[in-house]
Amino acid sequence: MDPAKEEPNLHITGTAPLIMVAGGEGLLSLDKEKLNLLEARVLYNGLPSNPEGASFDPHTPLADPKELDFLADLKHKLCFSQHEPPYLEAFYSGYQNRGIQCLYLPYAADLTQMGLWEFKENPDYDLVFVGNLAHRKKGNLEPLKAIFAGLDPKRVAIYGDQEWEKEFGIKTSLLSGDVDWAGLYQNAAIALNLHSYRQKRRMIQVNDRCFHIPLYGGFELCDHPLAGKFFGPDEMAIAAAPGHLVELFFYFLKNPTERQEQIERARARVANDHSYFSRIAALWSALGFKEKVIWEGVEYTEPVFEAGPARPIGAKALLLAKAETWVYQKGRVVRSHLKKGQTRQPS
Repeated sequence: MDPAKEEPNLHITGTAPLIMVAGGEGLLSLDKEKLNLLEARVLYNGLPSNPEGASFDPHTPLADPKELDFLADLKHKLCFSQHEPPYLEAFYSGYQNRGIQCLYLPYAADLTQMGLWEFKENPDYDLVFVGNLAHRKKGNLEPLKAIFAGLDPKRVAIYGDQEWEKEFGIKTSLLSGDVDWAGLYQNAAIALNLHSYRQKRRMIQVNDRCFHIPLYGGFELCDHPLAGKFFGPDEMAIAAAPGHLVELFFYFLKNPTERQEQIERARARVANDHSYFSRIAALWSALGFKEKVIWEGVEYTEPVFEAGPARPIGAKALLLAKAETWVYQKGRVVRSHLKKGQTRQPS
């Protein structure tokens, strides 16, 4: 199929419908018998499920066992997640125990948004960042202080929460719904990509900015070593440690030619291996579809990923994650009761 000649939404021709649903967002409202009668393929963006009741991140809820039982009764189903394979093995074992395949499917970029790119040797900003600081403070404050200390505040563009102003005195802006991403990233020498301490320390995943910054023509400086699994050292600047982030920032700020070369190579890498078309090809393969994924005359295939630096999750790590999940869930219950008590009016 060629999406350029089809409707805007990709679809499978034939009689079997394809349904995509996220965990906790309506699966149980579907008609199980009808899905099986139609030989429907159900793609499920899964949440963690395992006998230990542990989540790799307490803020990420566990899957509803009823949804997993529902999936298990379907003829054709596939769970997918962007989290690294060791996390699928440890935290998604509840799917495997029910005979549900879990596919590793990292984030990607929307190739249909890849427009023309014009490198600016003298952009208006030295640094641009899109995102909140509140949940990224741990491990990032010191290198950020060092970077901001060497920059003119007028050449810094931050789009995020008020924590940026509280910590660094930097005024932030809000993004509208219709963002010119290419203009935003190309008008800055360096686009920072920051991850949370947990994402980096535990090698859980890279975020979607890892792929869409180069797609839009920005020079990306990423703080997560896991990005090296997807991009070569001549395609993206990847910091191995907080101090290295500062070193790389000021090095590339002074070397526009190297920035330009890396942007070109990173954009090519995204187009070849990390577009949603490549991810769709991986889904098609796992579902057993024979249709090719083609866009603008180019056929996209499933990329082969290297193992990456993420380590197997041992029993001790699972036990710790279980304790963290339990504490967080109990804390939510307590906070909910306290909030209700505060809003209850005396009779």
